[in-house]
Amino acid sequence: ENAIETLAHTLSRGPLIIEIDIRRTADGVLVVLHDETLERTTTGTGAVSELMMEEISNLQLVDTEGTVTDFRIPLLSEVLEWARGRALLQLDVKSSVPVEEVVAAVAEHDAIGYSAVVSYTLEDALRAAAANPRVALSIEITDRERLEALIAAGVAPGRIMAWSGVHPAPVPDIWAM
Repeated sequence: ENAIETLAHTLSRGPLIIEIDIRRTADGVLVVLHDETLERTTTGTGAVSELMMEEISNLQLVDTEGTVTDFRIPLLSEVLEWARGRALLQLDVKSSVPVEEVVAAVAEHDAIGYSAVVSYTLEDALRAAAANPRVALSIEITDRERLEALIAAGVAPGRIMAWSGVHPAPVPDIWAM
């Protein structure tokens, strides 16, 4: 999961929106890895946020059966460059990562046209929008108030990738907005 090689394999099956997970090393490097710690998916140990990039750069990823692969933890910058012209990305910003840093990376790599920053709270979404009003936001919208708050804050509706979460019934009045 989250290896460029895996993303390429997945994309070979058809066009998709690919969700990737963003973590931050102790020295501020944004990497693509789901877990907070290295044990389950790599040959390393420890928390990503407590290790320097140099310490994790040579680790290998392991597959779901625990087999060591030739793949490594990619940098967010590498994935943004790889996806250009190939894929749409949803950037799942983990709680220990400042959303503004991810937005800045998207802008720096001219990836605004194919990236959406995932936010789990209205506050994070508003901070992402304030960091760059052109960035697309992926956020759970389960009520009109959250959507209206985003729009009132100046977020263009066309920049919102709303997902309705897991609900027993659809919420069509939100879709009509």
